[in-house]
Amino acid sequence: MTKIFSSGQTKNWSSAVSAIQPLDLSAYQELVRRHESLVFNTCLKMIRSYQDAEEVCQDTFVQVYHRMHQFEHRAAFKTWLFRIVYNLCLRRRETMSRRVAKETAAGEDLAHRLKEKKQETDAKIQLSQTIEEAMDRLDEDQREIILLKYISGHTLQEIADVKFPQIDGHR
Repeated sequence: MTKIFSSGQTKNWSSAVSAIQPLDLSAYQELVRRHESLVFNTCLKMIRSYQDAEEVCQDTFVQVYHRMHQFEHRAAFKTWLFRIVYNLCLRRRETMSRRVAKETAAGEDLAHRLKEKKQETDAKIQLSQTIEEAMDRLDEDQREIILLKYISGHTLQEIADVKFPQIDGHR
């Protein structure tokens, strides 16, 4: 493979692009090396997220590699490259905006559900206190019967058999 760039050689993007078109990997690597920091910094300024800027920068060079055959030399290579960068950054910002909107909606939904849950819990606590106060006013036998029926789940016949064995005519 022919080396396109040598130290001190002026940028000849047309020859670089021509060399890449038949998928010359070393020419492509040189192109990435020469433009990577500028592409990344542009992405970072547009997106304002280091991680997302890295991803868009990588996506840019993947698209350049796959679309090199579409470059028509009517504009400068740098113009074509930055059109790709610009479009990918816009798409990423839209995606990020949708993600933030979804997260905000999810956060609001969660806050609403937590508020409802707190209201339910408060109502249950209030009901428990009211029941406990009513149970405190019962005599011991009444309290035991209620506990056996509603807490332990016994039938009235089972409660009668346990509490009042002398009334049971079947024994």
